[in-house]
Amino acid sequence: MKVRRISITVKVIAAMVAILLVSDVALGIAVHSRASNMISDSIKESAKNTVKCVAASLDGNKLNAIQEGDEESEEFADIHEALTLYLENSGVEYVYTIRKNDLGTNVFVVDSDPEEPGGINEEFGDDGEEIDEAYTGATTVGDPYTDEWGTHISAYSPVYGDDGIAGLAVVDVS
Repeated sequence: MKVRRISITVKVIAAMVAILLVSDVALGIAVHSRASNMISDSIKESAKNTVKCVAASLDGNKLNAIQEGDEESEEFADIHEALTLYLENSGVEYVYTIRKNDLGTNVFVVDSDPEEPGGINEEFGDDGEEIDEAYTGATTVGDPYTDEWGTHISAYSPVYGDDGIAGLAVVDVS
Protein backbone atom coordinates (compact mmCIF):
# COMPACT_ATOMS: atom_id res chain seq x y z
CA MET A 1 0.00 0.00 0.00
CA LYS A 2 1.26 3.41 -0.96
CA VAL A 3 1.04 6.26 1.61
CA ARG A 4 1.06 9.85 0.45
CA ARG A 5 3.08 12.13 2.58
CA ILE A 6 2.86 15.90 2.85
CA SER A 7 6.14 17.46 1.95
CA ILE A 8 8.07 19.49 4.48
CA THR A 9 7.62 22.62 2.33
CA VAL A 10 3.83 22.38 2.46
CA LYS A 11 3.95 21.87 6.25
CA VAL A 12 6.14 24.94 6.73
CA ILE A 13 3.92 27.08 4.48
CA ALA A 14 0.77 25.89 6.30
CA ALA A 15 2.32 26.70 9.67
CA MET A 16 3.38 30.17 8.47
CA VAL A 17 -0.12 30.88 7.12
CA ALA A 18 -1.69 29.79 10.42
CA ILE A 19 0.70 31.98 12.41
CA LEU A 20 0.02 34.96 10.12
CA LEU A 21 -3.75 34.51 10.43
CA VAL A 22 -3.63 34.32 14.21
CA SER A 23 -1.32 37.34 14.46
CA ASP A 24 -3.48 39.36 12.01
CA VAL A 25 -6.62 38.63 14.03
CA ALA A 26 -4.87 39.56 17.29
CA LEU A 27 -3.47 42.75 15.76
CA GLY A 28 -6.88 43.67 14.31
CA ILE A 29 -8.58 43.24 17.66
CA ALA A 30 -5.91 45.31 19.41
CA VAL A 31 -6.12 48.12 16.84
CA HIS A 32 -9.93 48.14 16.93
CA SER A 33 -9.97 48.28 20.73
CA ARG A 34 -7.40 51.06 20.85
CA ALA A 35 -9.20 53.10 18.18
CA SER A 36 -12.56 52.70 19.95
CA ASN A 37 -11.04 53.90 23.24
CA MET A 38 -9.38 56.87 21.54
CA ILE A 39 -12.65 57.89 19.84
CA SER A 40 -14.57 57.55 23.12
CA ASP A 41 -11.96 59.61 24.97
CA SER A 42 -12.06 62.26 22.25
CA ILE A 43 -15.87 62.50 22.42
CA LYS A 44 -15.75 62.79 26.22
CA GLU A 45 -13.07 65.51 26.07
CA SER A 46 -15.06 67.44 23.46
CA ALA A 47 -18.22 67.23 25.58
CA LYS A 48 -16.26 68.34 28.65
CA ASN A 49 -14.81 71.36 26.85
CA THR A 50 -18.19 72.31 25.41
CA VAL A 51 -20.00 72.13 28.75
CA LYS A 52 -17.26 74.22 30.38
CA CYS A 53 -17.86 76.92 27.76
CA VAL A 54 -21.62 76.72 28.24
CA ALA A 55 -21.33 77.04 32.02
CA ALA A 56 -18.88 79.92 31.78
CA SER A 57 -21.23 81.84 29.48
CA LEU A 58 -24.24 81.59 31.81
CA ASP A 59 -25.09 83.99 34.63
CA GLY A 60 -25.76 82.00 37.79
CA ASN A 61 -27.68 84.88 39.33
CA LYS A 62 -30.15 84.79 36.43
CA LEU A 63 -30.36 81.01 36.74
CA ASN A 64 -31.16 81.38 40.47
CA ALA A 65 -33.87 83.94 39.70
CA ILE A 66 -35.83 81.60 37.41
CA GLN A 67 -38.82 80.04 39.12
CA GLU A 68 -41.75 77.98 37.84
CA GLY A 69 -43.87 80.09 35.49
CA ASP A 70 -40.98 82.38 34.46
CA GLU A 71 -40.85 81.15 30.85
CA GLU A 72 -41.55 84.70 29.64
CA SER A 73 -39.00 86.40 31.92
CA GLU A 74 -35.88 88.19 30.72
CA GLU A 75 -33.66 85.86 32.76
CA PHE A 76 -35.17 82.77 31.15
CA ALA A 77 -34.88 84.31 27.67
CA ASP A 78 -31.21 85.24 28.18
CA ILE A 79 -30.22 81.76 29.36
CA HIS A 80 -32.35 80.04 26.70
CA GLU A 81 -30.70 82.15 24.00
CA ALA A 82 -27.21 81.24 25.22
CA LEU A 83 -28.08 77.54 25.39
CA THR A 84 -29.66 77.62 21.93
CA LEU A 85 -26.52 79.23 20.52
CA TYR A 86 -24.45 76.27 21.74
CA LEU A 87 -27.07 73.76 20.62
CA GLU A 88 -27.07 75.13 17.08
CA ASN A 89 -23.32 75.66 16.70
CA SER A 90 -21.39 73.13 18.75
CA GLY A 91 -22.59 69.82 17.35
CA VAL A 92 -24.05 68.57 20.62
CA GLU A 93 -27.48 66.98 20.76
CA TYR A 94 -28.93 68.57 23.90
CA VAL A 95 -27.94 71.55 26.07
CA TYR A 96 -29.82 72.41 29.26
CA THR A 97 -29.47 73.47 32.88
CA ILE A 98 -30.46 71.67 36.06
CA ARG A 99 -30.38 72.42 39.77
CA LYS A 100 -31.47 70.88 43.03
CA ASN A 101 -34.91 71.81 44.33
CA ASP A 102 -35.87 72.16 48.00
CA LEU A 103 -36.22 68.38 48.30
CA GLY A 104 -32.70 67.81 46.95
CA THR A 105 -33.95 66.38 43.65
CA ASN A 106 -32.44 67.49 40.37
CA VAL A 107 -34.88 69.44 38.20
CA PHE A 108 -34.71 71.18 34.84
CA VAL A 109 -34.37 74.95 34.82
CA VAL A 110 -33.88 75.93 31.17
CA ASP A 111 -33.86 73.42 28.31
CA SER A 112 -32.96 74.45 24.77
CA ASP A 113 -34.55 71.42 23.10
CA PRO A 114 -36.87 72.92 20.44
CA GLU A 115 -39.16 69.87 20.28
CA GLU A 116 -39.72 68.64 23.85
CA PRO A 117 -38.01 70.90 26.38
CA GLY A 118 -37.99 70.02 30.04
CA GLY A 119 -40.16 72.47 31.95
CA ILE A 120 -38.97 74.59 34.85
CA ASN A 121 -38.81 72.38 37.98
CA GLU A 122 -39.68 69.24 35.98
CA GLU A 123 -37.89 66.28 37.54
CA PHE A 124 -34.59 65.48 35.82
CA GLY A 125 -34.58 61.85 36.90
CA ASP A 126 -30.84 61.21 37.21
CA ASP A 127 -28.74 61.46 40.36
CA GLY A 128 -25.44 59.87 39.34
CA GLU A 129 -22.01 60.30 40.89
CA GLU A 130 -20.99 62.65 38.08
CA ILE A 131 -23.77 65.06 39.00
CA ASP A 132 -22.87 65.00 42.69
CA GLU A 133 -19.23 65.64 41.82
CA ALA A 134 -20.19 68.54 39.55
CA TYR A 135 -22.04 70.17 42.45
CA THR A 136 -18.69 70.24 44.28
CA GLY A 137 -17.21 72.38 41.50
CA ALA A 138 -15.73 69.83 39.09
CA THR A 139 -16.59 69.40 35.43
CA THR A 140 -17.49 65.75 34.91
CA VAL A 141 -18.38 63.38 32.09
CA GLY A 142 -20.54 60.31 32.59
CA ASP A 143 -20.33 56.90 31.00
CA PRO A 144 -22.32 56.23 27.83
CA TYR A 145 -25.97 55.33 28.40
CA THR A 146 -28.87 54.38 26.15
CA ASP A 147 -32.39 55.72 26.48
CA GLU A 148 -35.38 56.24 24.18
CA TRP A 149 -33.53 59.02 22.35
CA GLY A 150 -30.37 57.00 21.61
CA THR A 151 -26.94 56.45 23.12
CA HIS A 152 -25.42 59.50 24.78
CA ILE A 153 -22.63 60.80 26.93
CA SER A 154 -23.56 63.58 29.36
CA ALA A 155 -21.16 66.21 30.64
CA TYR A 156 -21.85 68.44 33.67
CA SER A 157 -20.28 71.71 34.73
CA PRO A 158 -21.21 74.08 37.56
CA VAL A 159 -22.76 77.47 36.85
CA TYR A 160 -21.65 80.01 39.42
CA GLY A 161 -23.61 82.91 40.85
CA ASP A 162 -22.89 85.31 43.71
CA ASP A 163 -24.03 82.67 46.22
CA GLY A 164 -21.87 79.85 44.82
CA ILE A 165 -23.06 77.11 42.49
CA ALA A 166 -26.48 78.05 41.10
CA GLY A 167 -26.93 74.87 39.08
CA LEU A 168 -25.30 72.76 36.40
CA ALA A 169 -24.96 73.18 32.67
CA VAL A 170 -25.45 69.83 30.94
CA VAL A 171 -24.48 68.73 27.44
CA ASP A 172 -25.58 65.44 25.87
CA VAL A 173 -23.54 64.11 22.96
CA SER A 174 -24.53 61.12 20.84
